[in-house]
Amino acid sequence: MRRFALVVLALVGVFGFSIGAFAKSVTYVLDTPGVVCGGTSKRAREAVENIDHVESVSTDMNEHTLTVSFDDEHLSLESVVEALGTAGYTVPNSRLVN
Repeated sequence: MRRFALVVLALVGVFGFSIGAFAKSVTYVLDTPGVVCGGTSKRAREAVENIDHVESVSTDMNEHTLTVSFDDEHLSLESVVEALGTAGYTVPNSRLVN
């Protein structure tokens, strides 16, 4: 039994498992009426993708939306919306997709 415990501890150390490795990821679709072309799409993505704990960002110019996935234990939707606001975008609606 002691040997098993040592093997488990060794694996945890080698693979870096921690409680943080099981953080909850959420995905939101944000309505962003200002995302209308390639330039505004790129600026909106850049405003969000540089935030710590953001996992992915994509935009849809036809639907005027931005989809963002992030670790909600370290980041809030309000922080994402604030970053978009600082970049000049409004977010009248958002919806959780997972």
